[in-house]
Amino acid sequence: MTFGFPASNSVKSWDGREINCPAMFDFNGTNGYDAVTRREFFGVTVSFSKENISRIAEQLKLPATQFVGSNLPHLLEGKNHPLAEFRQYLYGFCDSLPKAKVLNESHLVTAILDEELPVRLLTALVESKSEPHNQPLKVRQKGLRLAIDFIEENCPYNPSIPDICAATNLSWRSLDRAFKECLGVGPKRYLLNLRLAQVRRQLKSAPPRTKVVDIANDWGFWHMGDFAREYRKMFGEAPAESLTR
Repeated sequence: MTFGFPASNSVKSWDGREINCPAMFDFNGTNGYDAVTRREFFGVTVSFSKENISRIAEQLKLPATQFVGSNLPHLLEGKNHPLAEFRQYLYGFCDSLPKAKVLNESHLVTAILDEELPVRLLTALVESKSEPHNQPLKVRQKGLRLAIDFIEENCPYNPSIPDICAATNLSWRSLDRAFKECLGVGPKRYLLNLRLAQVRRQLKSAPPRTKVVDIANDWGFWHMGDFAREYRKMFGEAPAESLTR
């Protein structure tokens, strides 16, 4: 299953439809496609096996192919923030690929290609095209407690979205809603904040000559640029500053 994310406004029309903003293009329909591009056209395509998409969709309790195969672009303007965020993440990921020369970071690339990208794309597709799934409040609260327990217990291993859903028996949309209505952040952000807090705790008590990268790797951070940016955003200082104080 293949999807395309051209650069902003580099496509003029798709299957006879004028395109005036960035879009995600679906290559999985049965009618083929016909595109007119501008001279500066470039973009990124992603392809996943149907087996992998189906497996992840089942784990997340999301429809695997309900929103693909139309041959029409999903426009990223207006309120379609989920797909726009996925496009931004995809371009950032591609920018980081040339830097992933360290063995540890090659492990990260494999994990992202196999799990993170299809998970993010599936959830973005569903969130951009469907109404929120309403689970009873008690069910969401129970799922929230199970999720928090699971995340805190498995925090060093950076559990995946499907793992969290499987531990709570909730769909990703229901779990995301439960976190946001009770804690103000989604489960992915909650997990990230918890891992960052654990890194900071260890940096503050680390012995001399400790390397920031070693502690970061212990908590599942392999791309040091992304880690440092998130760390500074949360604590207002660089990881090395926490280590020296």
